[in-house]
Amino acid sequence: MAQAEAYRSAAANAENQWYQRQNELSAQRQQAEQERRNNLTPEQREAEDARNASFKLFACGVVSVIVSFAIGVSLINTEHPAGIVFGVLFILAAVAIVFFMCYICSKS
Repeated sequence: MAQAEAYRSAAANAENQWYQRQNELSAQRQQAEQERRNNLTPEQREAEDARNASFKLFACGVVSVIVSFAIGVSLINTEHPAGIVFGVLFILAAVAIVFFMCYICSKS
């Protein structure tokens, strides 16, 4: 019984040390990233921010296309006339989002 408790205590201690080390590594990464950003010129920082924003826009567009297409297909599968009409509209919206994403990506 005492040996089992010692094993549990040692496991809990090792787990706590692992989490503490992960927190330390995360803090070091954040500090290094902050130092790297501080060393950038304003133009470089602006370019990096624009790249990050365009990536986020692209990711949101991909999610929007997937959701719109899925809703459209599920509405078409209802075989109700209104469901088919709205399903086609959702699929057309997904196509429009793809074209908009292409347009935005070609501009940047």
